[in-house]
Amino acid sequence: MARRLKERIAIESSLRTALQSRQLDVHYQPIVDIESHRVVALEALLRWKHPSHGYVRPERFVSVAEEAGLIVPIGDFVLQRLIEDAVHWRQAGGKLVPIAFNVSAVQLQRSNLAENIARLTRQYGLEPSLLQVELTESAVFERREARNQETGQDVVGSLRELGVCASPSMISASATRASRT
Repeated sequence: MARRLKERIAIESSLRTALQSRQLDVHYQPIVDIESHRVVALEALLRWKHPSHGYVRPERFVSVAEEAGLIVPIGDFVLQRLIEDAVHWRQAGGKLVPIAFNVSAVQLQRSNLAENIARLTRQYGLEPSLLQVELTESAVFERREARNQETGQDVVGSLRELGVCASPSMISASATRASRT
């Protein structure tokens, strides 16, 4: 138990450093239509390249990031990065396709996700409908509980109003692909 606590503390500390020193990156996995063989969407995948340990698997650090409250700034980083990348691709003449990214329950509760998306897409001149929010399993369960408790703002509803697709689809497939890549 002491070993696990030490490892968790080490991961949290290293993750704080990673966020500040640009060790985090976003990679894109194409989603291809089987019939047309065309890329119909991209999935944004968070990657952490530790300077001495190499790539750290998401399942080793995402839960620590959620517990430590780092998932919100990490989520903000991913959102900013994927919007900047989309704008860069558009400027280079590329055809834009929807980009899916995962959102956890902690992000839904603690961040201004809908406001951030609205602000960034407006700032960069990007259509919010190009973004697809994939809710993690924890976010789906938390959202169900929140509906039962009569909460104020429905973040997913706000995202839909913006034109952002919010779906729990491909949750387990995304987690499986992310752990393999």
